[in-house]
Amino acid sequence: MRWLGMLALLMVTSAVGQELSGTLSIAGSDTLAGAVTRSAEAFQSAHPKVHVQVQTLGSASAVAALLDGAVDIGSMSRDLSNAEGDSLTRYSGSAARQVAIARDGLVVFVHPDNPLRQISLQQIDAVFAKSPSCGLQPKRRWSDLGVQLAGLPADTQILPIGRNAASGTHAFFQQAALCGDAYRDDVVDWPGNGAVVHAVAENREAIGYAAAGSVGAPVRALGIVDQAGNIISLDAESLRNGRYPLGRELYLVANRDARGRLRPLTLAFMAYMLSDAAQPGLRREGLQTISDIERAAAVATLSESDHD
Repeated sequence: MRWLGMLALLMVTSAVGQELSGTLSIAGSDTLAGAVTRSAEAFQSAHPKVHVQVQTLGSASAVAALLDGAVDIGSMSRDLSNAEGDSLTRYSGSAARQVAIARDGLVVFVHPDNPLRQISLQQIDAVFAKSPSCGLQPKRRWSDLGVQLAGLPADTQILPIGRNAASGTHAFFQQAALCGDAYRDDVVDWPGNGAVVHAVAENREAIGYAAAGSVGAPVRALGIVDQAGNIISLDAESLRNGRYPLGRELYLVANRDARGRLRPLTLAFMAYMLSDAAQPGLRREGLQTISDIERAAAVATLSESDHD
């Protein structure tokens, strides 16, 4: 079935019908930074007359830049909100084209000296939310979670660390893990996944969350306990079947013109990221690829117009 993605790419390239040239600008997700940057480098190598610019200031920056007409493509680690979609439609006269290019999951993690091995969504909400509504009272001390940190007082405060508000990871975690509750005022936020990992690795009393591809040996990832009491680890299968509760899709978004069409260079790059040539690179960045059938369907939508 792997030929489907390449076949769809060839169909789109044929439809473009011209040598690719010009500048392509992309802005958005820190989670997709590595994957988009490396794909852009490979795309430029295949098309020497193309120059690709990539900025990664967070998913919210993707929408703002698209509305300003400052970029051709936005990369996002969350879905467009209804309000964002409406704003993009008003801007260009056609609904923005959004396609999922990969999947990943968020990981909750602690310092390696912390004895905690698993945590429930209700406990996550109780730790990170200002007014928890997922079923538990606020958990502000490690003793509230039944944890004693060696060498530290029994009433040691939990230090919650996460992403900043411009991040799609911040917004997704709020909806998926906090029942939509507002974050605590004292959650320490950082603009990048790597910074969150580093902060937790440096603070024994800390707990944080970040995209799985950024989480490695300096910290310990926690299993997530579901409603039935099962411990769900993040892997390719739990992402595909939806069992991992903090799994998500990652997107590219682009404005279409008033005729409902993408700019040829925009179309070609989005199709490239869905192709057999680019997908292995996404896996090397710690992301999970979508299926061949999903990719073929996504590429087919790229050349569609709502006005045909």
